Parts: sequence; C-alpha cells; structure tokens
Amino acid sequence: MKRFIISMLCAVSVVGVALAQEPVAEPQKAQMTEEQKAKMQEHRELFNIRLQIIKEELKLTDEQYEQFAPVYREYNKAMHFNRVKVAKIDWSKATKQEINTMLKARLDNTINAAMVRKNYILIFEEVIKPRQLVKLYKIEDALSARAREEYNKRQGK
Repeated sequence: MKRFIISMLCAVSVVGVALAQEPVAEPQKAQMTEEQKAKMQEHRELFNIRLQIIKEELKLTDEQYEQFAPVYREYNKAMHFNRVKVAKIDWSKATKQEINTMLKARLDNTINAAMVRKNYILIFEEVIKPRQLVKLYKIEDALSARAREEYNKRQGK
C-alpha cells in the first residue's frame, strides 16, 4: 500500500511539474538587411558555380548529379557548421595570446574538416565512384586555394 501511495505521489508531482511549465516562445528570426540578402544570394550563386565545376570535372551524368548535389549540399553545410569562428586580428599588433588562439582555431578547423571528409566517404560513395571522390577532394582544395588567392588580392595582401 505504501508503494502504491508513493508511486501515485510521484506520478502526480511529475504531471504537475509538466503542466506547470509555460510553453517556451519561439525566438523571432532577425530580419536580414538588404546587404545580408545580397551577400547570401552571392554565396548561393558561387556555390552553384562550384557545383557546376565539380560536375564537369568529375564528368557526372545528369542522374549522378541529381543524386550528388543534395549530398554535396549537406556535406558543405557540415563543413561550415564545424568551422571554429574567430575574430580577425591585426597580426602586426597581435598579442601572444591572440596569435595562439588563432593558431589553435586554424588547427581545429583543419581537424574538423578532415573528420567531416572522413565521415562523408561512405555517403559520397553511394552516388559517385571512389576515384571521383578523390578527384572531388582535389578539386575542392584547388578551388579553395584560388578563392583565397582572389580574396587576398582584393584585400591588397
């Protein structure tokens, strides 16, 4: 009888606590500025250009491309999601601590990117051949290097 009463008290208290909580209001999404919208559109266009380059370089058929594109989009999201973001620093005035933080963040990004690539090997192999996957990673590295060069040129570095 004691167990029954204790069980009932526990059940009532759990239900009471659950009902007493107020529903959590969803946070409102911040409105994007026109500049942010334009930048987002530019990113989409650049990504689509990147996809077309990859399609041509890997010689993907239309069927392969239809299967590949969504997987590559998810892969790209995973690569960006796992990136450690660090504020830019002025290297000429940076302290030892700031430099170490930046170096650690860069190394973390390298490790995270390698882990995402490793995790996506089997997923990519469902839609493209292993040789195409090796070539994909080489193409990505080349495109990233070209993008960095262009960025540095535009920044006057």
